[in-house]
Amino acid sequence: MTKKILFFIMCMIIILSSKSVKATTISSNTNIPTISNVYTEGIYRFDNTNEIDMVLMLNTDVSTRLIIFDDEMNIQLLSALPYRRKFYIHNFKANQVVGIIGEGEVAISFEKIK
Repeated sequence: MTKKILFFIMCMIIILSSKSVKATTISSNTNIPTISNVYTEGIYRFDNTNEIDMVLMLNTDVSTRLIIFDDEMNIQLLSALPYRRKFYIHNFKANQVVGIIGEGEVAISFEKIK
């Protein structure tokens, strides 16, 4: 039942977004290095081996949402990103997946847990 709900949510997100999502982005199992950078719409799996803190900031004034999935693709967080305000994700675990939905540009920086 949970997988059906997740599938329905993902289908609605894809249908409602004006920009199509590349299948290669979603189906890729390649981990992206945890390098601070600006990211756009897509699904990202970072190669952190330990828990880290992430700091996100939406750089464009466009409605953009953040989804975080656990290693079993269960939704852990779904949130709208505030424009030009820091958004903190503490204790981001290895094997979690980040989804950015919308046309905004999101600056993501990674920090060691203090």
